[in-house]
Amino acid sequence: MGSSASKPEQTKVFTPATPVEFSQEFLNQLDNSEESNYARSQLSEKFIQKEVSKKLADLQKETNESLSKTLSSKLELTDSTPEISSSKLDAKIEELTQKLNTINSNKFFQDRISKEANTTVSSSREEVLKCLKDNSDKPLNCWDEVQKFRGLVKKL
Repeated sequence: MGSSASKPEQTKVFTPATPVEFSQEFLNQLDNSEESNYARSQLSEKFIQKEVSKKLADLQKETNESLSKTLSSKLELTDSTPEISSSKLDAKIEELTQKLNTINSNKFFQDRISKEANTTVSSSREEVLKCLKDNSDKPLNCWDEVQKFRGLVKKL
């Protein structure tokens, strides 16, 4: 129903106004030819793909060469820098360890700093809370207190 015509169509033949005649040799050549339009298009597409792949391979080769040249020049620059020997590194590590030990051993200094920081941060926090309670309908009035509190917290 609907997928095929209910009446078979008749073949229409058009006759040209001027007679067209081809030689039998030409018609035989066309009949015997294995190349069709589809085959020609396939051949041309293969040719184009081959040329594009050649060009792409050349570009990749050039890119790889330039990248390797750049990397080798960078490596030569880093190789020319003086190396630090393991004994120098050990001495540096020992020096830093001693500095850390002296800082850690000074508990009084650390406790004093942390107590002062805690009191200033807590007082600043109280100021922010008080300001927010006083200006509950206008919280932007507490901008200065909030910025002060943020600055103290960042210092910790």
